Parts: sequence; structure tokens; C-alpha cells
Amino acid sequence: MQGLRPLVLGLTLLLPAAPDATSAPSVAAAGTSAAPSPTVPAVRRQLWRFYDAVLVDGVAPQYPRRARRQGAEGRVVIQVLIHVDGTVSDPVVLYSDAPGYGFEEAILAVLPHWRYAAAVENRRPVEVYSTIVIQFALDDPNPPPAD
Repeated sequence: MQGLRPLVLGLTLLLPAAPDATSAPSVAAAGTSAAPSPTVPAVRRQLWRFYDAVLVDGVAPQYPRRARRQGAEGRVVIQVLIHVDGTVSDPVVLYSDAPGYGFEEAILAVLPHWRYAAAVENRRPVEVYSTIVIQFALDDPNPPPAD
């Protein structure tokens, strides 16, 4: 009998939960038919959905003069809080691969002018922290010849 116990436990985990005692069918006496078990109503599931914030209106940062003169390029990673109304606040520079050229300041100067469509969770707008990567690159000084 002990050899069957793990099998019974395994089957118990796979079977749907039994209805509560008030709706459980009565046990029929030997030789009589039992009442059919009531059907359990389908459980309505709420789907969890999340849509990230989307940039709607943004001013491009100006390339810093010092970086342009020295031919410097760089990438800046910042984290911001995007509010329900689409405004941006609490900017934090997480990474800059070319510090000292003014890339960080150029980004921080234009952030107040950016507007987002709010993030949505379960059909409700929510505030989210978002990580933004901005690449500063100079135009190619030697473009390929036109055909």
C-alpha cells in the first residue's frame, strides 16, 4: 500500500480541485446510482497585459561643440521616470562611454521637452522607469561617391 502513495499524490496534483462540501454529490448506497456531479463554472481569467511607454514628441539633442571639434562619438544610457501624463522626470545617467565631451548635458537639456504615450498595465496608465540609449555619431566625413 505504501508503494501506491506517491502515485495517488501525483494524481491528486493533476486533477482539478474538487467542489466544496456544499455542492459535492452525496455518496450512493451500494447498488443505487449516484446523482451526477454538478458542473464547475468556468473561471474567468483576467489577462495581464503591459504596454511600454512610447515616445510621441521629442527634440533631438544637439551635438556638443567640443565633441564635434575633436571628432568624438559616444553613447549615453539614462534612466527616467515616465509619468501617466507623458512627462519625464528623475533622469539618472547610468553610463557614458565618452565622459567629458558634454553628451550627458546635451541629453539632460532636452529631456523636459520629450513627451510619451503612457505605459499601460491591465488597461490602466501607469508610471514606469525606462532606460533610454542615445548614440551620438558624426556624419561620415568621407561619403561614398554618388553613381
